[in-house]
Amino acid sequence: MRIASRMVGWLLLIAAVIAGGCSDQAEKRQTTPEVAKLLRMVPVDAPYVSVLARKKKLPPLLVDKMLQSQNLSVERRKYGMDTALDGWRAAGILDRDLAEKLRQLSYALIEETAGKYSAEGWRSLGMEPNPHGVLYGLGIFPVFWQEIADQEKLNAFLERVETRSGLIAEKRHWKSQAYRYLALGPVSALVAVREGYLVLAVLPAGKEAELLPRVFGMERPQQSLADGKFARMAQERGFPGYGEGYLDTLEMLKAVRKAVEQGELPQWLPSDCQGLAEGVARNIPLLSFGLTGVSEHRWQFSVTVEAVAEITSYLQKIPAVVPGLGENSRALLNMGAGVNIPRLRDAINSSLRYVIKSGKGCSLIDEELLTKVIQGVSMGLNPMLAGIQGFNMNLDALEVDPETMKPKKLEGQILLAAKDPSGMLGILSSVVPELTQTAIPTDGTPVTLPLGDKLPVSTPVFVAVKGEALAAARGDEARAKVRQALDAPVSHPSPLFALSFDLSKVLPLILLLEKQFLHTQEQTLQDLEALAAGGEADDESLRDSIQSLKETVEQLRRNQENAQEMFAEIVRSYRRGGTWIYVTDHGLELRLIYDLKE
Repeated sequence: MRIASRMVGWLLLIAAVIAGGCSDQAEKRQTTPEVAKLLRMVPVDAPYVSVLARKKKLPPLLVDKMLQSQNLSVERRKYGMDTALDGWRAAGILDRDLAEKLRQLSYALIEETAGKYSAEGWRSLGMEPNPHGVLYGLGIFPVFWQEIADQEKLNAFLERVETRSGLIAEKRHWKSQAYRYLALGPVSALVAVREGYLVLAVLPAGKEAELLPRVFGMERPQQSLADGKFARMAQERGFPGYGEGYLDTLEMLKAVRKAVEQGELPQWLPSDCQGLAEGVARNIPLLSFGLTGVSEHRWQFSVTVEAVAEITSYLQKIPAVVPGLGENSRALLNMGAGVNIPRLRDAINSSLRYVIKSGKGCSLIDEELLTKVIQGVSMGLNPMLAGIQGFNMNLDALEVDPETMKPKKLEGQILLAAKDPSGMLGILSSVVPELTQTAIPTDGTPVTLPLGDKLPVSTPVFVAVKGEALAAARGDEARAKVRQALDAPVSHPSPLFALSFDLSKVLPLILLLEKQFLHTQEQTLQDLEALAAGGEADDESLRDSIQSLKETVEQLRRNQENAQEMFAEIVRSYRRGGTWIYVTDHGLELRLIYDLKE
């Protein structure tokens, strides 16, 4: 777990920098001149690369809305940063001194950017809100170039951050290039303005003189991404050029190993596990990501875990067709999945067997535990479930009594896809005995399910069977919605999983559930404290339980305060969001689509 945490931590550090993105004719057609110039600095074997505005910039209105949606208070931002830094420190990624320096620096940045989360506010700090840019790895260490709006304003902003944080950077020069240098223990941070760009880099301490010429573009690699490799990657995956990138797992593994050998990183992976790591990287060679579509009121982003052809061809057999799954929904909440269960079971077990076989001798692999997992998967995804293809659920309305947490209104429909829907009715009757009392025709005609007073809301439930699907619905238009679910079109390609929701309605419900859970924990704490005060129990275990619960309650209160403000900003800016998982020719793709309010 500690090893995995270190790996995740480095990726998070890289992602934090991103948040703060042509020699031949083919490349020139695929990039703007600004980005083509940046790509000439990026070595062809860089383990990770992210490019901003390769072909086109985002719509200005979308940029402004996205910035405004992040306009949280100083306190909430500091809380989020504290949570991240404390987590990295607990995982051993940061030592105490480095964590505290980063805390000072991040607090200063948060305070200086307060109230500036808009395009106009960003430019007042000298930063371009919609920039060209590139992030890439010199080995594992990140280098970031981002277009700026005003050098004088940016330098003034950096001076204010230094003064507020108390971490005053040394002013240095490399030949004619001025830069700021900040020692952060095992690494150093460099900040400069060069040719209209903000340049940031994190480098191993003591290696600055060796790497600075490459950071500033004074020395260029013999082979760079300006040869067209990056543009071809983007074009093959359908990225339109607003922003995309990749992480090369084999090159990342090589870079990490080199950093360990040179003393720039602690030993993160036991030597007896190197073979397993290389085998996994060969089978999953790339993680690609990027914006796949934008408008003034929508952004769509995808991340694909790319696998070799043998694995991808098998994965493509796992999705199952479910009517309505993946189609646009206006429901309060839509969720569904379409899975060939036997093939999913075989894929999971085959992957675990590969880990057992390739990880022979690896001290991180518990062969006995993985064998038990294989047995559990085989039992859980058993032949009894083989006929189930998936489901698609729409929750159209939900009103909850805040005192009792019982639903006052509940409307929606669910469809179950199966090879033998009538046979599935027999299985479901063990949970809903009323199904055995109801003759359900197989021509799609809805009939009422006699549930009596078993449900808290009195509206009737209708069920129907047609083809390879069983549907049920309740609400004012339940009969029509059952037919609608059975006759819904099939998406091509069909997703493995789909989830979409109305943010303005779902997030308040989540807050209500969090509030109720907090209330329950507070009540439990009061009961324990009363027990201790009454002298009915006076033992160390009770005192420990009270102290532990106090800490839990305090953490829950902070989490709720943080979520309340964050959700309010999201609801103010966004209308609907969703996540879909597909199997593509490249591998397993996660798609995020979010619609902003007009």
